[in-house]
Amino acid sequence: MSVGFRERLDGQSLELLAHAFGRSPVPKLVLSLEPEEYGRFITVNDAFCELVGYAAEELIGESCLVLLDEDGLGPVMAAFEAMVRGERTVVAMERVLVRRDGSRVWVVSQNVMVRDQAGRPFLVAEVVESSSQLALAESEARFRTLVDSSPIGMAVLNTDGAWLRVNPAVAALLGYTGAELTGLSLSAVTHPDDRAACVAMLRDLASGAAAGFDGHVRYLCKDGQVIWCRLTVTPLRSEVGAPLQLLAQLADVTAERRSQEMIAAAQQRLERSERQFAEVADNSPIARIVLGLRDEKRGRIVLANPAFCRLFGFTDAEVLGMHFAELQRGLAAQKHGSAEGQAHGHAATRESGQAAGQESGHAAEQDSGHAAEQDSGHATEQDTGHAAEQDSGHAAAQRREWEQAAELERGLGLMASGERTRGQRELTLRRKDGTAITVVAHTSVITDEQGPATAVVQLLDVTAERAAGRAAEEAADREVRRLRGTLAVQRAVTAAATDRESAVRAVADRAVELFPAADGAAVELVEGDQLAYVATAGTLSAFTGTRIPRTGSLSGIALATDAPAHCPDTGHDPRVNQSMCERLGIGAMLIAPLHAENDVIGVLKVSAGAANVFDDTDEQQLALLADSLSAALQHADDATRNAELLAERTRALAELSISEQRFRLTFDNSPLGLTLCSLRPADFGRYLQASPAMTTITGYTPQELAGMTFADLTYPDDLASTHDYARRFVAGELDAVSLERRYLHKDGHLIWVTLRVAVVRDEHGRAQYAVVQVEDVTAAREADAQLRRSARLFELIPAAVIVRDLDGTIRWWNDGATRLYGWPLAAAAGKSAHRLLHTTFPYEGGAAEQEESLRRDGYWNGHLDHITADGRTVNVLSRQVLHHPDPDNAQVLEVNSDVTAARAAEQALAESEERLRAQFANTGVGQVISTLDGMVISVNRAYAAMIGRSPEELPGLHDHDLVHPDDLVAHRRLLAGLFAGESESYTTEARIAHADGHWVPVESTISLVRDPAGHPKLLIGVLTDITARRGAEQARDAAAAALAERNVQLEAANQLKLDIIGMLGHEIGNPLTSIRGNAEILTDDWPALSDERRGRAIDAIARQAGTLDEIVQEVLAMVTIETGTIRADRRLLHAREEIGRALWAVDGAESIPVEGPDAALLCHPGHLQQILVNLLSNARKYGGGATAVRVSAAAGLVEITVEDDGPGVPEEFRDRLFERLARADRDAAAVKGTGLGLYIVRGLAQANHGDIRHEPNPAGGSRFILSLEAPGSGPG
Repeated sequence: MSVGFRERLDGQSLELLAHAFGRSPVPKLVLSLEPEEYGRFITVNDAFCELVGYAAEELIGESCLVLLDEDGLGPVMAAFEAMVRGERTVVAMERVLVRRDGSRVWVVSQNVMVRDQAGRPFLVAEVVESSSQLALAESEARFRTLVDSSPIGMAVLNTDGAWLRVNPAVAALLGYTGAELTGLSLSAVTHPDDRAACVAMLRDLASGAAAGFDGHVRYLCKDGQVIWCRLTVTPLRSEVGAPLQLLAQLADVTAERRSQEMIAAAQQRLERSERQFAEVADNSPIARIVLGLRDEKRGRIVLANPAFCRLFGFTDAEVLGMHFAELQRGLAAQKHGSAEGQAHGHAATRESGQAAGQESGHAAEQDSGHAAEQDSGHATEQDTGHAAEQDSGHAAAQRREWEQAAELERGLGLMASGERTRGQRELTLRRKDGTAITVVAHTSVITDEQGPATAVVQLLDVTAERAAGRAAEEAADREVRRLRGTLAVQRAVTAAATDRESAVRAVADRAVELFPAADGAAVELVEGDQLAYVATAGTLSAFTGTRIPRTGSLSGIALATDAPAHCPDTGHDPRVNQSMCERLGIGAMLIAPLHAENDVIGVLKVSAGAANVFDDTDEQQLALLADSLSAALQHADDATRNAELLAERTRALAELSISEQRFRLTFDNSPLGLTLCSLRPADFGRYLQASPAMTTITGYTPQELAGMTFADLTYPDDLASTHDYARRFVAGELDAVSLERRYLHKDGHLIWVTLRVAVVRDEHGRAQYAVVQVEDVTAAREADAQLRRSARLFELIPAAVIVRDLDGTIRWWNDGATRLYGWPLAAAAGKSAHRLLHTTFPYEGGAAEQEESLRRDGYWNGHLDHITADGRTVNVLSRQVLHHPDPDNAQVLEVNSDVTAARAAEQALAESEERLRAQFANTGVGQVISTLDGMVISVNRAYAAMIGRSPEELPGLHDHDLVHPDDLVAHRRLLAGLFAGESESYTTEARIAHADGHWVPVESTISLVRDPAGHPKLLIGVLTDITARRGAEQARDAAAAALAERNVQLEAANQLKLDIIGMLGHEIGNPLTSIRGNAEILTDDWPALSDERRGRAIDAIARQAGTLDEIVQEVLAMVTIETGTIRADRRLLHAREEIGRALWAVDGAESIPVEGPDAALLCHPGHLQQILVNLLSNARKYGGGATAVRVSAAAGLVEITVEDDGPGVPEEFRDRLFERLARADRDAAAVKGTGLGLYIVRGLAQANHGDIRHEPNPAGGSRFILSLEAPGSGPG
């Protein structure tokens, strides 16, 4: 048979190629396309016969229509006709074949039309994928159910690519709802770079130019994310074969794409290794050679494909007869020569340096003569050592070649003796031009009737992959070093952020270190129409202070465009000032603009003496560094402005301090007692502090009072109610109270006091101490009766009425006086009016003149200035009359009306407002004045502009209208510290609301303004917009986080790849060896074998093929679970029915007893069968077979237990039992497996809202318990 053979193989054995065709595990067939034999089988291999259930003699000569259902006739015939007409030479088909027993099998085939020497057309087909699932041939209703429940995205498109119907998996994958997708097309969600290919693919499918599509495509999700999908598109054809609709399947392969490509490549190499058709060998991109194993051909190349010749640079004639050792010879010496060349390079460098030193002058030679002698001696020693090393290197290279030759001869011996039939290893070989190449060599031994004859060696060039891997690692290392350097510079800039000069100097110095190619750096700031070099480093250090015009320079272009600029070569770039660059020694440069708020204020430049040394990564890094410097400069400017504002506030506070001092003097001299009394449990009731006035009232010194409690002073009859008030203070029921109590004086007599109590609490609301104001009212109570009658006459007078002696001692005053001066009668009685009220005469006279007038005229009228209890100064109009209540005493009746308090307050307010407004108008920093409860009183223009409002809109708003809710809590806490006197101001960062709705990050300094009495009065805030600084910090953090996340993803993907490759290399070899061995036995000795022996061989091939299929399915399931793309469409199932199906599917398991109720549960049917079959198979492999299957139901769960009485799971392995690729050391050598079974079982169980666990069987062996939800037990 000559179908598919090329002319260049005319010397080869056709029997060998036909033998390989028949032995291939891939189903293959040949059809005639001659008119009289149209579609008739010419030949088929055993794998195809096994697939369709027919014997070869039943098919040869018959039409292929016997295997096609009615739906498949039209499309297949149309494809055949197109191939005969020459419109298409290669066609991929997806069809359902009808097997001999009537069952259906779905296949994907690759079909090639070839002609023999006579020009007759034949179709050579190869089935690359098949499935015998009955669901593929069932009704449309079941097809829709399958599509909707499929975890893989499936959709029906029209021939233009419009979405007609999608399953939930597509919607979940792309982020669109089904309704949204029906208004779009496939190309609309395709990545722009793949969109043209998508349109071409749809056009080819609609025209029939392509039978289908299977490839990786990028898509844009609704949220903008880019994902990789494996897209499979199959036309749904009419009866005449015309495409009506397209069936598309999308699987997310973003994470596992690389791993699946490697698996597919490995499987493809395994399949190709079995093919012996000349056309495949000729066109294979993989290098293949055949080595002889006998006699004089041992180790010599007897056949090589063109790919090998292209890879190694030899012709056919040069290769044939060449010994394989020739490809290894000279590599060790080459490596030694490379090392020797490096050593010579170092020596040449040393000699060049010495020669340069000699040119420094005769005087230097004399001074360094002794050193030169030492260098000469050292050089001689080095030359001697180098010669010894060279000899040693040549000897090592020669030994290495001997070892390689001996190793090759051992390998040839093992293959020739039949001890080794297959092998794989990585080698470094030599091309014709002497260059080294790294290959992965796959070796298979071909035997004939005399035994091993030749070895087929497939050489896969991995030189680029290894180099790419090393390059990727080096690139990652460079990026890490680059990022660390950037972060170090940013830390240095941050440290100098408050000093503008230090910040620019730090950036210039570190920029040269940060960019490997750079030798100079400069910070240029705008000064009029020029740029000034304010900080330089490296080769530009000498040009500090240099000024260049903005126009005609690349820096000026960066300023004008507000974008980075890159000049690869200043000698050929018209944008740059070439004469200035030549003067500065700049061959290439990068420039990034610097900003202050919305203005461009300068540039950051790095330069190199050589051209073409910077790349895009350098440009991005310089932009990031420029943003950091911009933020630092802005921060330094803000710090300077804040310092000026702080100085202004300090001067204002100094003026307030004078007023506070006056108040404190008044307080210390107050006749009222003041104590601090503890409310903490540890020292409850103890006096913490007492004013000097308490000594006058109680007779105890402040030191004595510090060792006493309020119970020691309180009269016993008043103690219970005092304790009750204290309890209510601690409980938080009261914060202040005023009451009258009796105290016991130190000498024992009783005194009456008025107490005014206020509680001070910590930040948690716990009572710490009470501030108690104590006033002795004993004398007042005694005089109360006498004065009560007189008081009635004056209580209704709104003015202050005072009865005093001539020396000023106050005997009584009315409520008007209390309201005016703030002192109650009890506090004022007995005190000197002049001293208590600090009486001054603003216009003329004094106390002596006033007394003289009273004595002389009997009255006095005039203006007085008094100081009230709260420290205010009031101006009163006083009318005083002298009367004599008895002949021996004279008293003054004084009526005082407040006539200047309002005027003085208005004047003070006007002056304060004038100062504040002047300060507001002359500052560019945002300022706001608010009341103590946070209501805005006034803002300046800078503050209003910061948040996009006018100054007139803001008064009347509260801080909760402007400050972000999350920042108010910290603001309140810090404000409490100001009120408590812990500090005079605080600085913090917060967010304030902009008029357009976004939040503006600011740095705010809040100061508390107190009145002359020291009481809190107003709040002043100074706010600076830190948006630019925040942006630079966030960009830095985002870059670091993105790099860290990418490193984690790369490490995880690499580990998954290594795990899969390691497992496949270990597990696939034995089944393939068994299949090949049995196939060779059947092929070579078929006539001599008995039917029983043939059956055993065929059975072994089938079992090992099943093993390979299980491994592939487990790997695919593991990848699906690992990437989280598994989907479970749970259905109502019955436990015993599903267990029965699993027992029937496992050989020898039908007799295993099943106990327990037929409980209903929720699970995906296929997933449950895969779990049960896996557990039963594991019991058979590791435990001698399952002994029982038990069903139980409780608390909304159904549990299925599989028991065995085997050796059980080793205790040290139980913690890793359900991990990926985990196997116990005890079983690894004795029992074959991948270590994926229980990992997949757990993944499938958890995908169905269940779980799997292991328990030791008390009777010996193991129990594996599967837990699943019962119907109605959860939301699913």
